[in-house]
Amino acid sequence: MAKPSNKSPKASGEKADGRESKGARTRQMIKDAILALIGERENPDITLEEVCARTGLTVGAFYFHFPSKEAAIREIVIDRLRSYFLNITEMPPQSSVFAEVYAIISHKLTALQENPAAFRLPYQIIPTNWDVYMAWLEARSSLIERLATTIARSRGHGQRAEGQDHLAAQFLMAGLEGFLENAFFGQDEMIKKIDLRPPMLARDLAILWHRAVTGAEPEPRLVREIMRASGQTDEAPRIPRRGRSK
Repeated sequence: MAKPSNKSPKASGEKADGRESKGARTRQMIKDAILALIGERENPDITLEEVCARTGLTVGAFYFHFPSKEAAIREIVIDRLRSYFLNITEMPPQSSVFAEVYAIISHKLTALQENPAAFRLPYQIIPTNWDVYMAWLEARSSLIERLATTIARSRGHGQRAEGQDHLAAQFLMAGLEGFLENAFFGQDEMIKKIDLRPPMLARDLAILWHRAVTGAEPEPRLVREIMRASGQTDEAPRIPRRGRSK
């Protein structure tokens, strides 16, 4: 559960009457511009001059709100990580490993389709920024706990996840994150053999997870019902692959 904020309305960029301050609006405008530029460039190598040109701010005005471009990007990434994982963990709990994993992967693929560069940005920043890495671990921990609980139930451990359940959740989540990076941003030609249409990819990965965790195949009826309930069809377009940025 998120800790209550100790910040005053002024510190959080909100006036006492609940309205957003001009400073908070400018900070958000800067972050929106950075995210848009990264999306157009498909990598975080943007310049401060480009940000100022997009927002109409002077360099001095930018520095009034952020100490550096890197600090602004760091705040963007941390905000997105917290929001992204919160949205996943607030989804209704599912009845099986397949259903749970299908919902998680579908959510990830939707985020990837909406803004590929923004989806990838945290994983480009995490290896070199300790604050972002710690924010990622914290935001991700609730999803790992939820997965571990689902795995525990499927193995007859009740609602209390054991060490092996947590290990399986960590291993499978790391594998998913690595696979998506390689599938959509890497250069592995073997990926071309895989059906990358979101509903098919989510289905196939969820079946693999279910099989790995339970040692059995999910019921075909369950697979069909979940895909039908999600509104997914075989006609969905593939997500285009993007080569790794230099």
